[in-house]
Formats: sequence, C-alpha cells, structure tokens
Amino acid sequence: MSTRALTPQEETALVRTITERKRTERDLIVIRLPLETGLRLREAAGLLWQDITSLHGDLLPRFSLRPEIAKRHKTRTIELNKVIRAELESYRKWYARKYKADNGPLFISKRGSRLSPRQIERISDKWFSTAGITGVTYHGLRHTFACKVFNHTHDLRKVRVLLGHEKIVTTQIYIDHLNQAELEQAVDW
Repeated sequence: MSTRALTPQEETALVRTITERKRTERDLIVIRLPLETGLRLREAAGLLWQDITSLHGDLLPRFSLRPEIAKRHKTRTIELNKVIRAELESYRKWYARKYKADNGPLFISKRGSRLSPRQIERISDKWFSTAGITGVTYHGLRHTFACKVFNHTHDLRKVRVLLGHEKIVTTQIYIDHLNQAELEQAVDW
C-alpha cells in the first residue's frame, strides 16, 4: 500500500484521539516523534534515552543518530523542536514513574522490553483506525513531517537534509504527494 501524509485536520484529530484516552503517554510519543522529527520507523524503535539527553540528563535540542539504527548506517542530526521537547519531558516523567528508570529504550512494551518496529506499526495502525484515518502508515508520519517543513520553509534542500536523503529527487517524492485539499489551500488566498 502506498502511504500518504496526514492532512493538518487528520493530524489534529489523531493527536486529539490519543490524548483524550487514558494511559496513552507512550503511544502519543510513538506518533508525535516522527511527526515532529521525520524519524524512520527503525530509527525511532532503536532510540535510547541516552541518545536524546546530555550527560547531565537534559533533553538535547538536537542529537546524532547512532550508525547502528540509521539507514545504511549513515548518521544524521535530528532536530528536536520545542513541541516535541516539551512532550518528551512530560513522557520522561511518566516513564520514570512507570518503569523506575531514566535510561534504556525510549519505547518499552507493557512487559518491559523494547518495542519492535512491528509493535510500533501496530500501535500507530490502531490509532489511525481509532481516529478514522485510512491510507496512512507509520511512514506517512514521516511524509507529514516533510510536508510541514516544506510548507513552512518552501526549501526542498532543508527537507532533504532533515530527512537524511542523499538525493533531492528522493525528497521530491515526499512533496509530490500533495492531496487535493492542500492544492486548494495553496491557491485560496
């Protein structure tokens, strides 16, 4: 199945659907992290708290992916904007209370083990379904990030760097998936 980006309305509905439920702290970050950073599934699944915090325990504004979780083992810098840093801080407090830890994998299952990429896909699929969103996969959250950055900057080169693409034609594929509502919005001034 080809994936697509979320519309702004779908993104809002998805986040609202998750936040309106109880005990969804982890699931919210599972969804928000790629929406705000463009992380790939394997990259998100491999993250450790140590990757995104300083030696003093402060959340970093940016971090480098470890080669072992990065695509083709090519590290890149991931920017953490104010929105995701605030949500990660809240999640970190919850995580510390729940798991009595402040290090280790970012995403842990109810059994206490690292979430696999497949488990993360199941979580996101569940929330897409609950929010009534079709035609979107976890990778679509990365597409959504790319579209948001492009709509904000109108600079495909910045999107390419943030996504870690070698070639701009790869990045172009992400932007070419604009839906009809986005096209109408682009000319409705």
